[in-house]
This record gives sequence, structure tokens and C-alpha cells, in this order.
Amino acid sequence: MNREFFIPSSFNSKYAYASGRVRALETKLLDQQKITKLVVTENIEHFFGELSDSPYKNYMEKLEKSLSFEDLLFEVYNDLIDELTKLSYEKKIAQFFDLYFDTYNIKMMLKHLYYKKPYREKLFPYGNIGKEIFKDDSIVMERIPNIYLPIFEKYEEDIKENKNGELVINEVVDKYYYEEISREAREIRSEYLIFLNTHNIELINCYTLLRSKVFGFPHIILLRDGFTDIKELTRLKDQNFDEIMKYFIHSGYEKLLDSRIKEPLELLKNFTIKKNQYINGIYDYSKYITMGIEVLIIYFYEKREELNILRKIFLSKLRNLSSKEIMELL
Repeated sequence: MNREFFIPSSFNSKYAYASGRVRALETKLLDQQKITKLVVTENIEHFFGELSDSPYKNYMEKLEKSLSFEDLLFEVYNDLIDELTKLSYEKKIAQFFDLYFDTYNIKMMLKHLYYKKPYREKLFPYGNIGKEIFKDDSIVMERIPNIYLPIFEKYEEDIKENKNGELVINEVVDKYYYEEISREAREIRSEYLIFLNTHNIELINCYTLLRSKVFGFPHIILLRDGFTDIKELTRLKDQNFDEIMKYFIHSGYEKLLDSRIKEPLELLKNFTIKKNQYINGIYDYSKYITMGIEVLIIYFYEKREELNILRKIFLSKLRNLSSKEIMELL
């Protein structure tokens, strides 16, 4: 697969109305100027005031009455999923959404099990898995959907006694998530989504390998379905930081890996920012797809990212972080 160019998926007239509706919704996404305004607000009250002067106005009015900010985000997700599911000609789109919410919930629950703490985090009230899988703070395997059993079996066998268990939980669940969305992209024969997922997986593997050298992690989990074969990735795992970086620079990611930065940790931070920008750039390619299920899926990804940004700003304001510190987090 070419790393620089792709041919967008074919025109699908069944998505004429849905694509038009999503294009209208995209105009309401917060731009960088608005996000910056939210970041530089003096306090939480001013943050809410600035957010009220946005497409979130109706939700902010509900917040003043009875909702917490987390509940507000859930309401936005609920409306988002309802609309996109109704707009989709293919019911398979619900699987893309369920996979995200299910794997997020699994991560949160496994982390609480790992730390042996009672569960207090809010779970997404969507998807196929929630707190019903617990009884007396233990996992009831019979209640877990079969498709997710391998994750919980991995936890019971290899993770819960691991000193880096929280990190391994992230890697195990992310591996499952990315392999599944890659499989679903192939099932619906979307060249664009395959292109997006392949790049995303390749860059995640690059980050994982570099991070393992910076922090000295002995065990890492690498993802299939990127550009680089898993055998080559395994070979790279035994190389030093500079050799790994050179491999990915020569693979076409030289703009993301600034060799002028000599401190590995700083280079890793810089790469993280550029990696996210690169994937957002691939999201922009979806604008060339006039009609198709991809238009709906990418809007979901973009809205998800926007909500994650809002949550980070909100939590940062609660911690009284400076605007500079918040921008670094974003």
C-alpha cells in the first residue's frame, strides 16, 4: 500500500442524505481558535461561559439544572450515536461505535481490578459491556460477551500480577481494538479506512518501540496490520533508539521524527504531537469522499476527539493548571 496517496472509496448514492447531514454537522465542530479561547479562560466558570457560546449551548443549559460535566458529555455522545446510527444505511456502523465504548469500559474496569479498588469511574452507558460483569469486585466470566473473553483471560493469566499491569492493560486492549477496526474496515471494503488504520497502527508501533527504549519497558505489545511485518517489528524491538528512529524515517515518516532533537524523551513528546496531527490530516482526506459510510465514521472520530479535548480542559481547570500546561496536555 502506498504510504502517501490513496484513492478514496467509491461514490455510494445510498449515503447522499446522510453525507449531506454530516457535512452540515462538521461546520459546528469547534475550531482551533475556539479551543484556544476555552484553554485561556480564567477559571471553570469562565470555561462554562465560553462553552455556552458555542454549539454546546443547549447542553450547557441542562448542565445548570441537574447534570455533571461527565453526564453532559454522555448526553452529547448519546445524541451523536443516535443520529449516526439512524443515518447509516449499513447497520454494521453500530459495531464501530460499540467497539470503542466496550474497549474503553474494559480498560477502566480492569485497571480498578488491577489496583484492587472499588469501581467508581463513570462507564459509557453504550455498547455491550458494563458493571454487570462484576460481582463482589470479581469478574463473572459467564457474563462477558464471547468476543471479549480473550482480553479477560489475558488479564487473569498474564496481567494482574505484572508490576506494569496498567500499561499492559492499555496495550492488550488497544491491540484488540485496532485489530478489530482493521478487520471491520476490510469487511466493508473501505480503501480509505484501511489506509487510515494502517497508518495509525504503524505510528502506534513506532511510538511503542521508541517509548520502550526511553523508559526501559522489558515487554511490549506490537500491533499487526501496519505497513511493517510483525517479524520486522520484533527485530526492531532489539535495536537501540537511534536505529528504530532511522527505520521509520526511511519508511516515509521523516517529517514526524525530528532528528535535530537529541534528547530521546523530548523527541518522543514531539513525535506524539506530530503523530496526532498526521492522523488528523488523514481524517481531512475524507472530505474528498462525496458520499459513503466513511463520512459518518470519520465524523464520529472527530467528535470523539473534540469531546476528549473538552474533558481534558475541564479536568485541567479543576486542577488549576495554567493555560500553557493545558496546551501541552492537548
